[in-house]
Amino acid sequence: MKRSLAALTSALLISFAAPALADRDDNIPTRVNQMERRIDQGIRSGALTGREARQLQSELEMIKRRAAMMHGNDGRIDRHERERLHNDLDRLSQRIRVEKHDDDMRHHGPGGGWGPGGGYDDDRRESIPGRIESIERRIDRGIQSGALTRHEARDLQRELVNIRRREDQMRMDGRLSRDERARMHAALDHLERRVRAEKHDDDTRRW
Repeated sequence: MKRSLAALTSALLISFAAPALADRDDNIPTRVNQMERRIDQGIRSGALTGREARQLQSELEMIKRRAAMMHGNDGRIDRHERERLHNDLDRLSQRIRVEKHDDDMRHHGPGGGWGPGGGYDDDRRESIPGRIESIERRIDRGIQSGALTRHEARDLQRELVNIRRREDQMRMDGRLSRDERARMHAALDHLERRVRAEKHDDDTRRW
């Protein structure tokens, strides 16, 4: 499954690149590669901690998977889907900028890498970006299985977008305060309850 998804993503990036060369601002593969380079540079310079790098890379992979799914549905990316991908990349670009310029520093372990064993530093606190990604996957699965109607999915996605915007605004100073983090987790708790309730009601999908 991973191999087939990787192949589909590679084919998708190639198909994107040719028509977009004339307008590099609209070239999604170029933007994806730029994000990857910026994260790698942050890792090498120490501007990104292991936890920050994991979250950013996870979000980028999620965008790539979403693009592959969009392309796989009908063999093309329509204007609305392309706009959504660019919005996702805009948010990720801002997050990379914020994380690279906050006060968090990478810790090198004795093995020359990150953390005690030379790998990523181990920060097991619940991640807000990780929760957002998890909820988005649950909504996507609800759409695919038919457990969510079009109206339910649209409302849940709208609420998730609002939460992400709120987080971006809170991070404008480079960090989240304890109070801001608590408010974000409360909003995500509420949305998780809504997703659970909508997926287990008696409504059926109408696509």
